Amino acid sequence: MNNIEQFIRCCSLLVVDQSGKGVDLSDLKIVFQVQHAIQQRPRQLLVRVYNPLPEHARKGLSEFTRIILSAGYQSNYAMIFDGNVQQARSGQERGTDTFIDIVATAQDVAYTQATSNRVLPEGWSYKDVHEQVAMDFTDTIKKFKNDIQNANIKSSDAQKTNLEAKAQKITAGTLINNDQKAPRPKVIYGNTRDHARNLGNSTQSQWLFNGNRIDYYPLDNSTPLVNENEAIVLEPRSGLIGLPTQAQGEVNATCLLNPRLSPGTKVKIDSAYILAQQVGTGYTTVDVNLRRENGRTFMAGISKTGIYRVISVDHRGDTRGNEWYSQIVCIDVNNTSLMSKKSLETVG
Repeated sequence: MNNIEQFIRCCSLLVVDQSGKGVDLSDLKIVFQVQHAIQQRPRQLLVRVYNPLPEHARKGLSEFTRIILSAGYQSNYAMIFDGNVQQARSGQERGTDTFIDIVATAQDVAYTQATSNRVLPEGWSYKDVHEQVAMDFTDTIKKFKNDIQNANIKSSDAQKTNLEAKAQKITAGTLINNDQKAPRPKVIYGNTRDHARNLGNSTQSQWLFNGNRIDYYPLDNSTPLVNENEAIVLEPRSGLIGLPTQAQGEVNATCLLNPRLSPGTKVKIDSAYILAQQVGTGYTTVDVNLRRENGRTFMAGISKTGIYRVISVDHRGDTRGNEWYSQIVCIDVNNTSLMSKKSLETVG
């Protein structure tokens, strides 16, 4: 699976209104950007669709509520975004081409509206909190979808059953492996996202929505995780473009668009492909990432094993242009050196 051919682009863009009717815009020119990082906030989509039918443009401005984007190649094709439309606007380019811009976020309903009101009995573990938070997020999404159906669908139950914008179940994904039991009950009350963040603080990790999962990744990157997949190999044969570059405490790389890449994913990049960061020789400050070995100075952050964890992914594509890339920021899985301010802001 790591050395699959990246050949013949595939892209699907589906927009859905509140009644569940979908419109396929895949045959039009589409320019998109999907941004996702370990930053405890929902995934974001920016997409521009060129020359839609006037009817679709009108509905896009007022009626479409959900948008689903899949992209990749014939041998590696998957959904990279499924979320709610936050804003739509229309415009014109070069006097002839019309377009509609859509801004959307994933799991924003769960993130902004979910509340918790539970008491876990004594003997609870971090895993129990993880599962309860996922359940509370799911309950909020179900209620939101039911409210939409009751408010907007006045016809048969069959139409309600066929509604495309069905409630999505949020599941508990990766978490540090810690089976320690608590001696006292735990009250979970208030905004669910706050308890998700508290669980991260308790386990020294950061959380994010990864599709329909809540995943936690440790700050020191060395803690074993539950439900973690194997590393994706990035090399020229598998789509790596140019030389990955080292920045302070991180490695930045670009590859052909790969829907399997998401925050928290492990990737394997041979150090021979990485352009190391140039060390400073000003002698005015002490850089905590500087290391010396065998008389040579280098910057910490390049993995000796080649295994990194992705902390940020930016998928960009143009169905009528050249752009069809995934840009990632990743950190050494076994690296305990300080990251750059930019990396800390990404995971903070």
